[in-house]
Amino acid sequence: MDNFNTKKMRAIAFYTFLTAGGVLLLYFSLQNLPTVLEQAGQIWDIVMTVVSPLILGFVIAYLLNPAILFYEKLMHKTCPRLKYKKLRAFSVVEAVLSFLILLTLVISLLVFSVTRELQVGDLDGLLLIATNFMEDLNKFYEASMQWLADMNLESPNVQTLFQDISDTVYGALNNVISGFIGSLGSISGNFAVFVFGLVMSIYMMLDGRHITDYLKRVADVLFQARTNENIREVLSDLHHAFFGYLRGQLLDVLFMIIAVSIALQVTGCRFAIGIGLLAGLGNLIPYLGPFIGYGLTTLVCLIYGDYSTLAVSLPVLLVIQLIDGNIIGPKLLGKSISVPPLLIILFLIAGGAVGGILGMLLAVPVGGFITIRFRKWLDRNESNEE
Repeated sequence: MDNFNTKKMRAIAFYTFLTAGGVLLLYFSLQNLPTVLEQAGQIWDIVMTVVSPLILGFVIAYLLNPAILFYEKLMHKTCPRLKYKKLRAFSVVEAVLSFLILLTLVISLLVFSVTRELQVGDLDGLLLIATNFMEDLNKFYEASMQWLADMNLESPNVQTLFQDISDTVYGALNNVISGFIGSLGSISGNFAVFVFGLVMSIYMMLDGRHITDYLKRVADVLFQARTNENIREVLSDLHHAFFGYLRGQLLDVLFMIIAVSIALQVTGCRFAIGIGLLAGLGNLIPYLGPFIGYGLTTLVCLIYGDYSTLAVSLPVLLVIQLIDGNIIGPKLLGKSISVPPLLIILFLIAGGAVGGILGMLLAVPVGGFITIRFRKWLDRNESNEE
């Protein structure tokens, strides 16, 4: 009883301190709002610089945990007398090496696909093709305006429309090129974040059990048993929504990369492996992968004048997409949380508005978690009414 009262008093003191601190912080923030916002932005940048490797490390450790468990079982069968600490260390090393080999293979395939098509000796030919493509666009514009004049449909509004479309296309191409050049300048910084994140993930994977036990002890001290049960239930639902979705989605990405790359190689499309990689990775965001596949295939074939290849490649991509959407996808994602298509679109719009590409990547698992919690809330209320 005394232990219960002590824990209850600690919880009351903790919440009281938290509430008072929050009220004081809100009061002083409103008194100096412009300065606070400026300082908050600077602090946020510093925090994200420090926290980004930690978040990346957690994500890597979380995704590699099934591989670690697989290697643990395999090594336990071959070396049953091996102590757990050494067994865990060997399993972590094997999982990290497998991850790095797979990542290196993907990057190598992408670089090989691009460099093979953009050989130095073929650079002049590529520039000539690009020049001819732009000339064809100009000829199409002039022919369209002449046709409108012949049909007595010529008007300043139509000319303005064509000019706006042209400016939009050129502006989009300029933004893509500028973004690509800017991303090259941030490669070193992103590489440093990746290295630190990988190192942190290794420590997390090695000491995962100790970290989990420590957090459980802290939660037992701060919260009551019922609160701890609710927290663990929420964490379990998060794991089910995120891991179930990501596991199935990553396998689906692997299938699409292989299928699209092989199919476009057979049809003779240039940059087949690169298009396959980008289309497959685009499948991490629902409904985006097909647009990337169709768009890049169409763009490459039009630039190089491979119209017959385009006529064959697009139906092949459609067949692959139908197989993936109706057979492969449901099989891989069947055990994960199911979210209605309309809700998926709404979650994607909300995720894109809040967090851009990252928000869209997390939109479906977050939406799945919300769906799980809503269904449980609905079930509890229905059972209480009965």
